[in-house]
Amino acid sequence: MRRFAVKSLVAALLLCAVLFGNAALVYGAPVKGGVLKIAATITPTTFLFHQVRAVHEIAHASLVQETLMRYDEKGVPQPFLLEAVEGMPEQNIWRLKVRKGVKFHDGSDLNAEAVAWNLNIYKEKGIFSASFYAAMDRAEVVDEYTVDVHMNTWDSLFPYTLARSCLIASKQAFDTYGEDYLKTNPVGTGPFILKEYEPDVREFYVKNPNYWQGEPYLDGVEFIVYENELVMQGAMEIGELHGMVTSNYQLASDMARSRVGYTINGAAVPTSAYTLCFNMSDPTDPFADELVRRAVSYAINAEEIADALLYGYGVKSNQWCVPQSEFFNTELEGQPYNIQKAKQLLAEAGYPNGFKTILTTQSQTLLTDICQVIAEQLSDIGIEVEIRPILGAGYVNYIGGWEKGMLLHPMGMENGAASQISVTFVQGLDFALGVNSFIHPDDLHQMINQALVSDEATSVKMFRDIQKVIFDDYCFMKTIAIGPNIGIMRPEVKGHDWCKVQNAMHSFHTTYIEK
Repeated sequence: MRRFAVKSLVAALLLCAVLFGNAALVYGAPVKGGVLKIAATITPTTFLFHQVRAVHEIAHASLVQETLMRYDEKGVPQPFLLEAVEGMPEQNIWRLKVRKGVKFHDGSDLNAEAVAWNLNIYKEKGIFSASFYAAMDRAEVVDEYTVDVHMNTWDSLFPYTLARSCLIASKQAFDTYGEDYLKTNPVGTGPFILKEYEPDVREFYVKNPNYWQGEPYLDGVEFIVYENELVMQGAMEIGELHGMVTSNYQLASDMARSRVGYTINGAAVPTSAYTLCFNMSDPTDPFADELVRRAVSYAINAEEIADALLYGYGVKSNQWCVPQSEFFNTELEGQPYNIQKAKQLLAEAGYPNGFKTILTTQSQTLLTDICQVIAEQLSDIGIEVEIRPILGAGYVNYIGGWEKGMLLHPMGMENGAASQISVTFVQGLDFALGVNSFIHPDDLHQMINQALVSDEATSVKMFRDIQKVIFDDYCFMKTIAIGPNIGIMRPEVKGHDWCKVQNAMHSFHTTYIEK
C-alpha cells in the first residue's frame, strides 16, 4: 500500500533555495499590499464545506477552507493539513496524522476532533456521501492529532477524496453560528477570508494575517464575473484584471503571442476530459442500441477535433486519462475514425438513412465549437444533430440525465480516472454523470467494487481493464480529447504557480504585485 508522507522540510527548503535563490535579483523583494483581480465566469453557489461540488467552486472555496491533502504535479495526493496518511487495509482503517500548529480564522485549533467532525459530516449529509464517501463508516479521534477513518469496505482511492472533496471548516464556527451562516461566511484555515459575496457578480477576500504558512503579501483577492472572454482579454490588456482562467485554447494561444508578456500555465495533469456521452436508459432512444453507439463513435474524428480546437494544449486520448497515467490501457481501441465502419453498423442497427437527435452541452465557446464539428461529422452518416447549449448554473440539471440523445461533458479529471469511474458507473448513486441516462450493468458494478478493495497493484490493473469495458465493450462514451484549464497572469504578478496543478490557487499567499 502506498504511504503518503510529508517530504523533508530541509530538502524542500534546499530545493527552493536552488530554484528561487536569485529571484530577488531578478524581480526585487516581494512587495506587500494590493488586491489581485481575477476574472471569473461564475461564482460558487455555496461555500458550505460539505456541499461544495464543482471544480471551480472548490478552487475558490479553498482560499478559505483548505483540504486535508493536495495533488502534486503528477496528480498524486500528498498530505497538506495532514502530516501523514497511512493505509491499514487489513483493518479497514485510514490513519490520519493532523498537522500541528494550524488554526482556523476564529482562533480555534485544527486538531483530530475538528478533522473527525468534518469527515463525519461529509459522510452523514455531504453532497458526495453516496459517491466519494460511500465506503466510509465513521471517523474516530485516537488522540489529539490522530484520526482513524473506519471503512465499511476498503477504498484504495480514499486519499484522492481527501485531496478533492474535503474542504475543512471550523467546528467552533458551526456550533456558534449554525450551518446557514457558513453558506456565505466560510471559516477555515486558509490564507484569505471571504469578506464580500455577490452571487454571479463578485467575490472579495481579505488576507488572513495569522495564516499558518505566513502572512500573505496581498491585501486581498477579488473575483469579478465576466460573461464574455474577449471582454476579459481586453481588461487584461489594459491592466483592469491581473489574471483569468480559460479553456478557450485559441484565446490562450493568441494571448501567448501578445506583447504584454503574460505568464501562461497549463496544468501538468489535464483538468477536463471532453467526453461524448450516450443516453442508453430510454429504450426508444437510438443510443439504447450498442450498434448505434459504436457507429457514432467510429464516425467522429477525435484527432481532427483536437488538432483544430485545442491549439496544442490538449492531449489525445481514447479513455479517461492521459497516456502517462498508471491507469491508461494501451490495449483499448476506442473506435478510431472509420466512416465506412460507422455506416455499416448504423445500417445493421436499422438506421441506414440515419436519424435526428439532440446534443446537449454547457454554453461555453470550446464546448459548443466541439459540438458543431461533431454535428458536421455525423451528418456524413445521415444523423441530423440539434445542438442544445445550456447557460450557466442550469447545466448542472443535465449532468445526471439529458433526456435523449447525447451530452458533451467536460468531465473533471482532477480526482483521477479510477476515482471518477468509481463514482460514475456503480449502482445506487443519487447523483453522478449519467445516473439517469447510462445503464449500470452488474458485471461493471462488481468489477469496480472489487478494484476498490484490492491491493494497489491489482487495483491499478483492474481499473485499466474497467476502462476497456466502458469504452470498448459497452461503448458508453467517446473521449474527444483531454485538456487543462489555462491560467493567464499579467507579468507584474509574481510568486505564483497558478494553474500548474489544475486551476488551484495554492500559492496565492506567496503572490505579490510589482509596483
